[in-house]
Amino acid sequence: MVNLLHMQIIRQLRSHRTKVTQVAAITYIVITLGLLPCWVSTAHADPLLGDAMAAYSTAEAADSNPANAAFLEQTQVVYIAEGLRDEQIKVRYPGFDPTTITNSGFSLPITKPSFILKPTSRIGLGAFFVPPVPVTVNLKKPKIPVVILGSQNFLDLNVSAKLNGVGGATFGYRLSERLGLGFGASYQAAKFTAKMTQTSNNSVLAEVEGSGIQSSMLFGLRAVLVPNILQIGIATDIYNQQKVSLNIKSPLLDGTGFENGFGQAGDAFSGNTSFSSVLFGAQLGLGRRLRILADVRHNRVNKSQTGFSLVSLKQAKQDLYDTTSVRTGAIISAMPRLNLLMGVHIEPSNIGPGRRGDSPLIGFGTVNLVQVMAGLTPLTPYTMVAAGTQLGLLSKHSRRANAGNSRETNYYQLVLEAGVTYTYSSLGIDSSGELPGAYLYRKVGVPLGFIYRF
Repeated sequence: MVNLLHMQIIRQLRSHRTKVTQVAAITYIVITLGLLPCWVSTAHADPLLGDAMAAYSTAEAADSNPANAAFLEQTQVVYIAEGLRDEQIKVRYPGFDPTTITNSGFSLPITKPSFILKPTSRIGLGAFFVPPVPVTVNLKKPKIPVVILGSQNFLDLNVSAKLNGVGGATFGYRLSERLGLGFGASYQAAKFTAKMTQTSNNSVLAEVEGSGIQSSMLFGLRAVLVPNILQIGIATDIYNQQKVSLNIKSPLLDGTGFENGFGQAGDAFSGNTSFSSVLFGAQLGLGRRLRILADVRHNRVNKSQTGFSLVSLKQAKQDLYDTTSVRTGAIISAMPRLNLLMGVHIEPSNIGPGRRGDSPLIGFGTVNLVQVMAGLTPLTPYTMVAAGTQLGLLSKHSRRANAGNSRETNYYQLVLEAGVTYTYSSLGIDSSGELPGAYLYRKVGVPLGFIYRF
């Protein structure tokens, strides 16, 4: 027995002529929720430095700009992840009771370690591959508020995902003491199952099985303009491809169904882009004790893109914008073994409010809110501030020959890192937008990690 809203959705969906349009409302959420937990090898950066990594010599920074791998002095492995967090999302729709979702406590991060091997002083190499493993990542989120056809409802989401393989490679080459370049590649494949039920009566809205593949290639450049003072880094994606296939069972679909009136349908899509993201940044040395990192990342979107609105259950053009984010960090040498870290990350939103009326635009809506509620992405635009420390352990001494010259270096083989981040976002959409409401997001995170040099 389904409620009135459930029946209204069914009537609206069955008024469309094609299966693709019918399944869009169901698949739009589960594609994102089913696949995102498995994309573990995407480029990441140190939040305690504001995610600024364009011109920074760590193995982790080579994920953002592969040319950084060439500038490392030693082979190293880096792992920095947010294991503790307290996250709160507040939502208030006009005419409905406010809703608050909290995600807090310890969580096992799925961020991969970063590794770069230095066979010579000019070359940096990194590679990894994880074959299909019988390990399932489960995501369960109860009572997520959605607005469909002007009515608020609550959904329970259950997603299980498995890796079908994940890998990546990094190559950096130092052409001279002042110039280096690099290439990076990544591959991820996953399969998932997802189930959406109504919170009020536990009736099934959709059961989905799917699989996806994502691959990308990255090019980077790093140059020393003024030794020990100014360096710059540039990186861009030269290829991105994603493929997704789905099998959907739902009472919202026509057909005889597999049982109890469930219809069945399949869907698949693929797409590729190039040069959709450009990273430019610099490292500035001010004396022996202070280094400043500053990055600007520009992301380009396809503004002719269309989608399916879960708010109005209509196909329309999306309200998308190109964005430019700012990321800055500072490293202060407070003591021989101790560095202080500070960072700021300002991230705009590439999704506008959208609009209703005769020429509708799909803007911030139910799909985006579900991602935020599930803890997969923060609400944008947001500002993050961070502070932390680095502690050096196991002092080492080495001598390296380069171009006939011998150079002695002292370094810490093990560096421990810890700190705290605070992220805040407030968004308001008036009655002309697709999903009018007030949204508040805040998160306190505790990143922990280490750098180990061989």
